[in-house]
Amino acid sequence: MVSLLLSLVPDTSLASDEKAAMEAVERGNASLKNGQVDAAIIAFTDAIRLKPTCADAYYGRGDAYRTKGDLDKAIADLTSTIRLNVKDASAYGIRGTVYELKGDFDRAIVDYTEAIRLDPSWVNGYWNRGQAYLEKGDYTRAIADFTEAIRLNPKDADAYHGRGVAFKKMGEVGKAIADFTEALRINPKMPDTCVARAFAYEEKGDLDKSMADFTEAIRLVPTETQFYYNRGYTYLQRGQVDKSLADFAEAIRFDPKNSNAYFGHGQACAQKGDWDKAIASYTEAIRIKPAFADLYLDRGAAYFEAGNLDKATDDYFEAVRLAPKDASVYYGRSQFYMKLRDWDKALLDVEEAIRLNPNFADAYGVRGAIYMAKGDWDKAIADCTEEIRLNPKRGMAYYGRGLAYKNKGEKAKADADFAEAKKLGYQPKKLKKE
Repeated sequence: MVSLLLSLVPDTSLASDEKAAMEAVERGNASLKNGQVDAAIIAFTDAIRLKPTCADAYYGRGDAYRTKGDLDKAIADLTSTIRLNVKDASAYGIRGTVYELKGDFDRAIVDYTEAIRLDPSWVNGYWNRGQAYLEKGDYTRAIADFTEAIRLNPKDADAYHGRGVAFKKMGEVGKAIADFTEALRINPKMPDTCVARAFAYEEKGDLDKSMADFTEAIRLVPTETQFYYNRGYTYLQRGQVDKSLADFAEAIRFDPKNSNAYFGHGQACAQKGDWDKAIASYTEAIRIKPAFADLYLDRGAAYFEAGNLDKATDDYFEAVRLAPKDASVYYGRSQFYMKLRDWDKALLDVEEAIRLNPNFADAYGVRGAIYMAKGDWDKAIADCTEEIRLNPKRGMAYYGRGLAYKNKGEKAKADADFAEAKKLGYQPKKLKKE
């Protein structure tokens, strides 16, 4: 009789545990909102102990682990959330972001797709999946997702930015600029979008607008090293060397360990013919980043111009040692040998560059010049022709081939090539009298 009466009494301990679990979840959410990640994890763990089937607790702890950077634990908790509630679109969505952080874009896309299926109106789902497609290089699908995000929220500046990046990757620079411009109209305080549009303008050859965008990015974030570095290179392209030097110096001031800033500073000094300062800047860049072959190529060139052939030689060989499968380092050393008029060594290096990269247009041009120097007009013509095939707008290649034809006595072909070179804007340098 007593046992029967006891069975009729409700188990208040279960109800109290569930209540305590929900209170722990609320504490966890509040801690997470306030940036107290460890306290949030403790609270969510208490909730799971009190109620092992509490999906909200696993979700919250998974989000906390994601914030903390413990991605594997985040995935485990979010997977438990989905197991307990297979229709939780946000759990798929946040797990997708964790997979994306891990670089697993395929799994991220699967999760984003499921989240979108469960909640087709979730704008961020399309944006997130668009970003994942962008990372995979699937620009067509990225554009489709960003477009859908824009349809759902026409004021989503980030979606316009993402679609602009995808258009630029596809070579549709005009559409990219239009999207970056719309993003900035919606939200003028997007420095990364200013920079993205600056590069797009630079690609179109509109350096004035490019410069304006880099300057705006700097105004928005005046301490960002990369922005000064980017504007410095634009100044360098325009021949405004002193301004480029000022920007590279500012980049170095904000980040004294930025090897790229020293590299740019060295290139600007080299353009001024200040070889000692160029060498000093390259040397500092090498100290910070000793395994970067291009630094040795540029310092080697500066040493050559400064008259220090031994150190120049050492740098060119070091570049090849560091990057033995990089066609550009052999190409760079071949030009060094050409300056020394060591045609045979130059030929060996440029042939290795072509072997490593058969589509290296400039390498064919150099090899053609070597054959010209050796008096082998037919091989020079063949290489100039290949350079033209790979780069039809290369005026110098037409001029070089024209010289070879002229030396062979084929005047009509020579004149045609000279005319094409002139049409493309190439003007040969006048040789100084000795």
